[in-house]
Amino acid sequence: MVNPSSRVTALASEETKQLQTQFISILKIPLIMWLILVFLDGQYYACARTDWTGRFVIVDKGEPQKWCEPTNGTSYMERMSLTQTWYFQSQAFGFGILLVCVLLFGAFKCLRTQPTDEKDQDEEEPNIGSASKLTEASQEDRL
Repeated sequence: MVNPSSRVTALASEETKQLQTQFISILKIPLIMWLILVFLDGQYYACARTDWTGRFVIVDKGEPQKWCEPTNGTSYMERMSLTQTWYFQSQAFGFGILLVCVLLFGAFKCLRTQPTDEKDQDEEEPNIGSASKLTEASQEDRL
């Protein structure tokens, strides 16, 4: 015989696991959004890749970007080009993460709705078949 208190404990632990799973799933959304925004900005990635000392300034020419301008002035254009490459890489990572998230969301949405459609069709078909059998049986009874 099964102890009722053990059954209650098992149900409570199952509910706890479901709540933990939902909580973790909810926490993933802001984390992923933050990563996407950081990479789309590009500034943080470019700053992390910089290995020279300098001042953090706004670029005078071209697009309004901030970069670490070298203090000693050596290879200014080469380092500016590197910084712009890092901005591009960071934005490509951001769009890549966004694309993967959208594709995964779409795939999960399709997989979730597909089984319910099949269940609805399976439930409707026996009712239709049984209804037609009932009408046939009632017609036979009348004869």
